Amino acid sequence: MNNTKAPWHVGGKDKCTIYDKFGQRIGNTFEGVMATQKSDSECQANAKLMCAAPELLELVTRAIARLEIAHSHGHGLMREWAVDARKLSSELLGNPEQFKPPAPEGGDK
Repeated sequence: MNNTKAPWHVGGKDKCTIYDKFGQRIGNTFEGVMATQKSDSECQANAKLMCAAPELLELVTRAIARLEIAHSHGHGLMREWAVDARKLSSELLGNPEQFKPPAPEGGDK
């Protein structure tokens, strides 16, 4: 996935515009949602959540790696979490064909 690199920040008069680290506008949570938007605060909350996306993606990627390490050391529950996390991240990144669940404990059974 090739996205605008972090950090992102919220700005603009309405506090619904998302900018990259160079101040270039990369998105706006107000445009196109007027029919469904409940309030300015919802628009602003959406913008803040979107700004956190690059850092959240990095954390999820690191968490998946740690879950897989724990699974490889015999922690069975970690396999289920790792499978779910890898599948979700593959779908979010737009490459579900790259999803490969870790092998079950004790090898391929």
